[in-house]
Amino acid sequence: MDNEMFASRRERVLTAIRTSTRPLDDVELSRRSGVRPRQTVNTICHALATEGIIERLTGPHGLIVNRLISGPDDLSASMLDLDLPAPVMRAPARARATAPTAASNGDVIGQLGRRLGLDLAPRRISHPSGAQVGIDGVATDNSVLVQAWTAAGPATPAQRAELVAEAVKLFWIGRVVTPMPRRLLICAVDPEAIAHLTPRSWQTRAIADLGVEVGLLARL
Repeated sequence: MDNEMFASRRERVLTAIRTSTRPLDDVELSRRSGVRPRQTVNTICHALATEGIIERLTGPHGLIVNRLISGPDDLSASMLDLDLPAPVMRAPARARATAPTAASNGDVIGQLGRRLGLDLAPRRISHPSGAQVGIDGVATDNSVLVQAWTAAGPATPAQRAELVAEAVKLFWIGRVVTPMPRRLLICAVDPEAIAHLTPRSWQTRAIADLGVEVGLLARL
């Protein structure tokens, strides 16, 4: 690996550490930064630790995690910029059926696939535990996992709770997909449905911390 490429990957890894609200292990850093293989992330983190920029310590689950010594910055601009859409909940079946602007999951996934230049299709993914997870859109090379969010109008309390569940589902199943996805997305269609979340809300922070990107179909 030449010096220029290593420097670029180093900056991507460091950015992922800085924009996280908790220490990240090498696997999480690889997914968030897009730097692969994981061994490259490991090498970069060891170098950053030697330079005193980060520290590597044992996390709560026994994994080695990486933490910025000077303290984490605020969340990335993609989650805090007020001009960008915040995460949203998928409406319950009744709300989706009655919302005048609601779109079908298939329509949303199809349009997003064309925007990204990817073939996205629904898939059920098996977890090593035996559980199966249905994902609205998965790229043929597993590089992108997407959940469509077709809610219209202000979010209900139930929708706000389901938001976090959708993000957790993407994060949880994304860790066992091979090759590891580069992006975990929640694609919304109605900005009004996401207006209840402010950049400082705990839901916004939780979703950002899981490495899930959220945005309107027209902006992803």
